[in-house]
Amino acid sequence: MPTQTIATIRQLVPELQDMTPYRCSMYNELYAWLAQRHITPAGYELALYHNYEFVEQNIDMELGVVVSASATGVGAGRVAIAELPAATLASVTHHGAMWDIPQALIALGTWLSANQLTATGSYREIHLFGHENDQHDYNNIVLELQVPIAIISD
Repeated sequence: MPTQTIATIRQLVPELQDMTPYRCSMYNELYAWLAQRHITPAGYELALYHNYEFVEQNIDMELGVVVSASATGVGAGRVAIAELPAATLASVTHHGAMWDIPQALIALGTWLSANQLTATGSYREIHLFGHENDQHDYNNIVLELQVPIAIISD
């Protein structure tokens, strides 16, 4: 995956059950910020998870959207414009319920281990279904889970 410019908001989510209201609020804030600056998203919506292990508390989450490289340097307040670094990725595409995403992550982790690979960065959740805050059937979504990888050396 090549380097991409993203506009993001990063925040700790206190508890797993708080995820939905936090995500909705963060995406609303991000899109309002972009609209005020007349910045049009140039790609997909995403979520980055900076906890390397599954946690149910203090979830370090960053929500964003791909923007034009010309937006570099215009971040302000809680919104940052940053580079999502180029990486070799392993990925899995999830078709189904939003609440079944952990099963896809487990499958991806199992595949990494079986193939002598290790995660080297934050998990990326790519929204192939569109904007999370739009009306959707959350029992029937499509997204891609990605993780930067490296070969485990002996």
